[in-house]
Amino acid sequence: MTITFYTVSKKRNSTAQPTGGTTYTGSLTNESGVLNPTVIMDFGNAYPGYNYAYITEFNRYYWVNEMTAVGGGLWRVSMSVDVLATYKTNIGNAHKYILRSASEFDGSITDMKYPTKAGFTINTTPYRTGWQGMGAGMYVVGVVTPGGDFGSVRMFALNNSDFETVRNALAPAAYYGSIQDADLKNLAISVVNPMQYIAWVKYYPFTIAQGTAADMQLGSITVQNMPTLAQPWRQFSFSWDLNAHTLAATRGTYLNCEPFTHRFLSWAPIGIVRLPVLTANIPSITANIIIDLVSGTGDLRVQTPAGDDIYRTTFACGVDVPVAQIVSSNPLKIVSGAFSVLSGGMSALAGNVMGAVTSGVSAITDFITSQVGEVQAFKPGSGSLLSDVNANLIEVYSEVVDDDNPEFGRPLCKVKAINTQSGFVMCADGDIYVPGAMPEEKSEIESYLTGGFFYD
Repeated sequence: MTITFYTVSKKRNSTAQPTGGTTYTGSLTNESGVLNPTVIMDFGNAYPGYNYAYITEFNRYYWVNEMTAVGGGLWRVSMSVDVLATYKTNIGNAHKYILRSASEFDGSITDMKYPTKAGFTINTTPYRTGWQGMGAGMYVVGVVTPGGDFGSVRMFALNNSDFETVRNALAPAAYYGSIQDADLKNLAISVVNPMQYIAWVKYYPFTIAQGTAADMQLGSITVQNMPTLAQPWRQFSFSWDLNAHTLAATRGTYLNCEPFTHRFLSWAPIGIVRLPVLTANIPSITANIIIDLVSGTGDLRVQTPAGDDIYRTTFACGVDVPVAQIVSSNPLKIVSGAFSVLSGGMSALAGNVMGAVTSGVSAITDFITSQVGEVQAFKPGSGSLLSDVNANLIEVYSEVVDDDNPEFGRPLCKVKAINTQSGFVMCADGDIYVPGAMPEEKSEIESYLTGGFFYD
């Protein structure tokens, strides 16, 4: 029989068929099989060094397992069939559901073959909100008066100068100063108190649109030409372009989703909250905020460019100013004294995020470690007075171990002809039509297809 011998370096699970080689004539030993034949070859006394063969009569490729010198220059050669090279054409023509491939992949499919590392990278993108905090904010004052904007209440939007004018008008000396008798003065204060006409006062750390001027009637006191509230709400919009995971360009866009990418919104009025990362195809997000200037409640909606909500919450924004203390010498002290939010965790949030993480205020690190729950590191219960407050988008990228695409491929998950691929291929099942293959050969082919092989 005609046997061609080779010296090859191909992988055991490769379909590669060698070229060249040296052709000899040999003979089978007694009771030799097709799958594991043993032949007698005349190679001479020197060891030939072959490790691969092709037997023309059997139309099969073989691995050389052993060569034994039997004397007189003869060698007994034991071989086993290489099913991948033998049936390469049949394998290549098969259309299979390919799980992994080294030559083609779908980057949107999560590749869980590789674990994440303990470390992570943090990227912070600030948005300057325009909130000014103490000294540059405004007051909304509700005054009980006939023909009010809401029932019997008319609302005024006052800057610090306007508020100072009202405060001076309400000073006791302005309307009780001429009463000398102490008991009579106390009686007058209890009966004729102009502050009882003030329904509420709220301070906001931003500018508010003022309407037409009107007289503020506080019982017997009239404060002329005070600006009214143009509209009872204020809107803000903050936007951020989303950054990709540092390895997404080479490894796949699946890294832009959880659990490899996490996003948090850090903003003083709401603290630090986790934003769901559900898809890799969102280029940006926008925080749309509407604030009810009457109640002091803000509504925050974080949305995609298509207008879909990915996070929504309400928060306290307006800071109540005690009406009884309006005539204090410094109205800003009233506000800051009533609602001090600049200490402890809040000061960490006002600085850099890593400082907050280190101090324990933020639970970001714990979240990345546990992969469960929503981070709610700090949730203020009343309005914020922070000056120049940035709204920060925090993107946290888990570090992933190196991959080995040539050896293990990447997810494809499509039905393809195997011969459209090259290199490593892994199929969901290995049942293919192979005419002439024996059951043991078919079983071995199926094992290679499902376990992974190299289509070379």
